Amino acid sequence: MLAARVAWTILESEHAHVRALLVEIASAVQGTDWSAAGPGLRRLLELILALEAFDGAAHRPKGSRMLAAMQGRSSAADDQLATLTRDRTVNDALLLELKAALERVAQGEARDAPACRSLLTRRREGLLARMERVETLLRSHAERLLTEEEWSHVDSEIPTRIERR
Repeated sequence: MLAARVAWTILESEHAHVRALLVEIASAVQGTDWSAAGPGLRRLLELILALEAFDGAAHRPKGSRMLAAMQGRSSAADDQLATLTRDRTVNDALLLELKAALERVAQGEARDAPACRSLLTRRREGLLARMERVETLLRSHAERLLTEEEWSHVDSEIPTRIERR
């Protein structure tokens, strides 16, 4: 199933890029003073926005195509898809909350910095857990449920160019 391998290679490469951005974000939080307006906070915001842009413009559309192809194939796969949808909703809400808290820090409210750290940690853990579920449980369902023809269709809809920041 060459088409399946191509699709997974692209998605896993994108997951590696997301993980690398998460490491950079963690380094920015540990290594600079971002609890007040300045270069540390600007860098942290740049990284968070780069991750958001990459996910929204490049990664999410590809994953959505694969998920749509699997919908309704088995109750176990549908349960996994529902969990992934809930994960995404929680992670998106955390991102909105995080951006608002970081904006308050940028406006001089340093007391919001601990909340930012907590939100960053929760979002990171949520993204990592979601990617792990996609790469293990969802992959096993997808490989079992989709035919070579369906994989070819999914593969043809997934651009092979990997958008990076």
